[in-house]
Amino acid sequence: MLKRKTERHGGLKALNALCAMVLLLAGLYLLFAGYQLGVVVAMAFAAAGIAIPAAMGESGMLEILMAMFEALIEGFMVIVSAILKAISSLTG
Repeated sequence: MLKRKTERHGGLKALNALCAMVLLLAGLYLLFAGYQLGVVVAMAFAAAGIAIPAAMGESGMLEILMAMFEALIEGFMVIVSAILKAISSLTG
């Protein structure tokens, strides 16, 4: 059964945003600069930073995957929101 969504703690949102930004930047670096072990390690740690809290709070495999996807999207949304707030504060 689907559970009612609970609000995440602020520290968890910050971790999701940080891991999402590391994954995005490391992916772009790999795309343009090529393979380097340090970048791959950073991507692995960022993926673990998203996966471990999601796996600890959910029970089934599908719920864990959905929680990981939700955490990644939430991290990207926090980053975009911060950028838009910075732009609006400069122009407003």
